[in-house]
Amino acid sequence: MKLFIELILLFAVLALTSWLVISAIARSRKPWLASGLVSAANSYYASITRHERAVRLLVDNNVTTRCLLFKKGANDNSIDIAGAADMPLGVVDNILNAGEAATLELLGHGKTKPMVTAGAVSIGAQVCTAANGEVQAIPATPGTYWIVGTSMTAAVNAGDYIEVNDCYPQKIVVS
Repeated sequence: MKLFIELILLFAVLALTSWLVISAIARSRKPWLASGLVSAANSYYASITRHERAVRLLVDNNVTTRCLLFKKGANDNSIDIAGAADMPLGVVDNILNAGEAATLELLGHGKTKPMVTAGAVSIGAQVCTAANGEVQAIPATPGTYWIVGTSMTAAVNAGDYIEVNDCYPQKIVVS
């Protein structure tokens, strides 16, 4: 009988040891599976950061007026004030020195945006790019411009701020 009890205890110890070893192996493989195989399968875009409404970039030049339109800058991680023919990426609502980080509110994403006008704009008018990062009603002057949205408020003078229901930039050529 004593031999029988010793065999049962030995069997129990072996079963418990086996269970502990197997569970330790299983726990160690889960992170390996999650981080190894899955990230290897998705590594083709692992270095791409995704942004929903805004992105932080450096400004190439001093910004002395808030709510201007910005374009891609001299470097991949920088932005600069957009001109009339430049495709804008978004609006910066801050005054900054060259080299400082700015939050670029992406056009076509999120809430309405304040913008600075280059002249009179009526409510409901489509607005497009103008010089120095400003916006204007679609002009009669021939040139290439980018529609950036619809004015929700009116402006009387150059330098006035308006609220714009923005959209993805749409290129227009006035001839």
